[in-house]
Amino acid sequence: MALRGSLLFPPEWTAAQPHFAIASLAGQLRRAGHIVTVHDLNLELVSSVLDGDPLSFSLARANNERRLLESSAIARLATEDRSSNFAIDAKKLSTLEAYLDKGPRLEQVVEAAIRGKETLRGPRYYSPSELVEALAALDRALTLYSLPFFPNEVRWNDFFAPLVRFDFEPMRAFTEDALANPFLRFFEARLRKIFRSAPDVLAVSINAFSQALPGLTLARLLVKERNRRRALGEPAPHVVIGGNFFSRLKRALLKRPEFFDTFADSLVIGEGEGPIVRLFEALEPDNRLGLVPNLDRVPNLDRVPNLLHLDPTSKEVKFSFDAPGEPMSSLAFQDLSGFELDRYLSPERVVCVRLSKGCYYGRCTFCDSHFGLGRDSVTVDRLIAELRHLRTEFGVRHFELVDQAISPGDLRTLSQAMISAELDVRWFANGWTDPRFDRETFELARRAGATMLMWGIETASQRLLKAMKKGVSPKRRMELLADADAAGIWNFAYVFFGFPTETEEEARSTIELLRSSSDIIHSYGRSVFTLNRHSPLFEDRESAGISRCIEDEQEFSTHVTFEVERGISGEEVSRMAALCNEVMRDAQGDPLWMALRSRENLHLYLAHHGKDFVRSHRFRATSNEPVEFVF
Repeated sequence: MALRGSLLFPPEWTAAQPHFAIASLAGQLRRAGHIVTVHDLNLELVSSVLDGDPLSFSLARANNERRLLESSAIARLATEDRSSNFAIDAKKLSTLEAYLDKGPRLEQVVEAAIRGKETLRGPRYYSPSELVEALAALDRALTLYSLPFFPNEVRWNDFFAPLVRFDFEPMRAFTEDALANPFLRFFEARLRKIFRSAPDVLAVSINAFSQALPGLTLARLLVKERNRRRALGEPAPHVVIGGNFFSRLKRALLKRPEFFDTFADSLVIGEGEGPIVRLFEALEPDNRLGLVPNLDRVPNLDRVPNLLHLDPTSKEVKFSFDAPGEPMSSLAFQDLSGFELDRYLSPERVVCVRLSKGCYYGRCTFCDSHFGLGRDSVTVDRLIAELRHLRTEFGVRHFELVDQAISPGDLRTLSQAMISAELDVRWFANGWTDPRFDRETFELARRAGATMLMWGIETASQRLLKAMKKGVSPKRRMELLADADAAGIWNFAYVFFGFPTETEEEARSTIELLRSSSDIIHSYGRSVFTLNRHSPLFEDRESAGISRCIEDEQEFSTHVTFEVERGISGEEVSRMAALCNEVMRDAQGDPLWMALRSRENLHLYLAHHGKDFVRSHRFRATSNEPVEFVF
């Protein structure tokens, strides 16, 4: 029997493209015969802010907060209050005063936001000056939207809540706090719409740290509203959480039955395509997967793979059983039906597809991308069929190949198949600097529509490359980049600073590599090294020069801090990362690619204007704030 399911994607994420996970789950469920509604609440939030609707409320709230803080400040100063709360309130008051006295007027912000939204969705997007201004208008609108919730801040690709500890009680409290939570009012206004389709299942996808607090706010409201309707004898949908973020927190969740009383009936660990279909089967009225013995009409969730849920008898958290992910060849094509494709903040869709999962090299010591993933792939013919389906059914002609690294053989075979199929698509992919790449392969990829390859360069230091087990020759990888450049492909380099024992000299050598090789390294994304608990390096940390690991005491945090025996650390690493941008901005003179902010925007500009235009164009900054490409 078909069930009704709603897939919900919460803020905060870029609202430029539909998310791969939701489209993939929709395809699986619809193929199984279920009725699926998609709610991209991330897109709805950003769109509403750019329409200007919530901004007058934020401004009124900010003025009211200012008056209250000014009144309380006088009394607290009289009592010589030196508490941390007073310091936070003082900083908030200072921020409110600066914006309300000297910031832009509401009408200016709204007018620019509306024009910016139109620019992002239309042909003006491809005018660099118009696009840069539209992105700045988006920033200003989100700044005003966030103002009364200081220090919490909604950004175009992130949510910043520095004072919220990732423990159950502080997180639960945040989801109820209307004064601190910028998502609560927005979600409450949309509950009626979410429940209108009478869903049997409400599935919330929380894929990133930036979505954790907003996603739990949404989940708590769904559970609360469901319970209210149940008390009235109305249909009561099952609430399930999935996505990459909580998949890494299984151990902590097993100790927290309160989590399942508050936020969800169940939670999927790992890839969701298989478990979500089995969960729907378990919840069908005919109970195909059976019932819990001795309980009236309670579905047996123990038969759904990779599922955390409350045991109906003991009220303890149970994990059903481990099962491998569904074979990629058995998955349905992703389905974009129900997505409001014309509302995304980009004139053309860039859709994620996969030829493989897991990394074919898979030996880099710092990487944990293998966690929760089995190595698998589909045939090139199968991927070509999915590309044709997305091209024909939804008009998509831009794709991101989200394989962790495409091999030389796969790049050749896929490129030839694309040319033979005459798909007329444009695409980009990730790569490991495999010495087997050659210019002929890159030329074939360019003919097939490739615009860009994103390479894990990491560092200029041969010593560190060896410690990372990158398996590459510094000389050979530069030859590969030169070959790709000669073939007309844009080279994007991932680099990071702060690998254990890295010296300042080695960090500076990475900056110099980017500066001196800008003819073949056309753009970069720089980050600071983080120690991942599921990486090979964490297991062998002592031999890597890590003297002490400090596990974050917050129960829902995956962060691990560390100390090193030698080399740069802490503020020195941050200083090197900042220096990298300073040197490169000075050397390249505000390059256009940096102002584009994201890889999807960069790809669309490469496809529309060409590599030479993007390389040579410079943008004029509209403020003193440095622009950051966040890839």
